[in-house]
Amino acid sequence: MKLTPVAKMTLVDMAEGKVREAIVESGMKVGDVLPGELELAERLGVSRNVMREALSRLRMLGVLESRKRRGMVLKEPDLLDGLAKVIDLPVISKPVKQDLFELRLIIELGMAELVFDRKTDEVVAELEEIVAEEEKESGGGAVVAPEVEVDFHTQLFKMAGNGTLMRFQSLLGPFFDWKKQEGEIAKFHESGDGVTHRDIVEILKEGTKAEFLEAMQRHLRPHVEWINQKRCES
Repeated sequence: MKLTPVAKMTLVDMAEGKVREAIVESGMKVGDVLPGELELAERLGVSRNVMREALSRLRMLGVLESRKRRGMVLKEPDLLDGLAKVIDLPVISKPVKQDLFELRLIIELGMAELVFDRKTDEVVAELEEIVAEEEKESGGGAVVAPEVEVDFHTQLFKMAGNGTLMRFQSLLGPFFDWKKQEGEIAKFHESGDGVTHRDIVEILKEGTKAEFLEAMQRHLRPHVEWINQKRCES
């Protein structure tokens, strides 16, 4: 006989779940008003304190907000707000850091087509300014300063024209120890097969979409190889 363990839920957990279910099943939309705290407590058969804590959780998630003379209103949450509040705290494990770094690579490879389709002369010119500054600081060397590397790739995220992607990139910026990582990743560029930032800019200006997609894959390959090595070491 197969038995499923009983879920350990408090009254607050259950009340929160019931409110979530009601929001979905009733087809509520952003801006709609929920019944008051007392009415919800009575309808669910729980104390007002339990109901207050359940609603407080939903407010913390950004799903509800209290408005004068209207009560509790359904709102669109900031999906990255929770990540923004914990990303700089010393509570993220090394495996999760690696997952996030890998996720950024996956996103950047996947958004390459959008970058090419949505490029503008103005934004490409800004990208070229970053590369010119990079070349000036490096003196033509292969090693790119971590700050310049971040600026260049942040500009690519900007070119994709997706606000959520831009926000995600900005959150991860201070999260990684770029100086250490870029120093290690530089070892993988020694094969001579790497595509430089200058190459990418020139392809954006004069090349085809297929050439750009291939260039991005080659440019990010050292980062992929670096994270694969870290996985093997774990």
